[in-house]
Amino acid sequence: MTEHACETCGNAYHRAFQVVLDGKSHTFDCFECAIHALAPVCAACGCRVIGHGVETRGVIYCCASCAVRHSGDQDPVAMRGSLGREGSAMTNLLMDRAMFDPAATFGSPTNVLQEDRLSRKEKVAVLERWKNDEHAMIVAEEENMRGNRPGLLREVLCALDELGERPASTNP
Repeated sequence: MTEHACETCGNAYHRAFQVVLDGKSHTFDCFECAIHALAPVCAACGCRVIGHGVETRGVIYCCASCAVRHSGDQDPVAMRGSLGREGSAMTNLLMDRAMFDPAATFGSPTNVLQEDRLSRKEKVAVLERWKNDEHAMIVAEEENMRGNRPGLLREVLCALDELGERPASTNP
């Protein structure tokens, strides 16, 4: 077997792979080396951007939060957010927070429905995440761990129903 040397660490490996970027071929022995060599760096915090990231005015950020904080612009246009959609930095930041903790972001499922900055698809995604969180809380309560607010799962399911999304099952 032919071994190829990784351009980042120099390790010769028979399962090395190539990545073509801007017409130039690069050889690596692992994704870690490829990321180190090719992934852009967030202009705000300096981390490597290995997901979709956010780009505004030619500057790359790891997330909408960094883009808003660094650019000082509360609503930059033509940004690509973590869900791979075009939108404002504030909408991207809202979705980032909502997908992490829908309950803390919105307080109630009704508030998700009333959020004008989110598309129907984004509202469904947030409510589905919330539904999964509530199922996990019910399981935790059954195992004598701290439980959830009674009736919250029903509220989430009703909000999904209002968006025309009938859950196939209410079980986790």
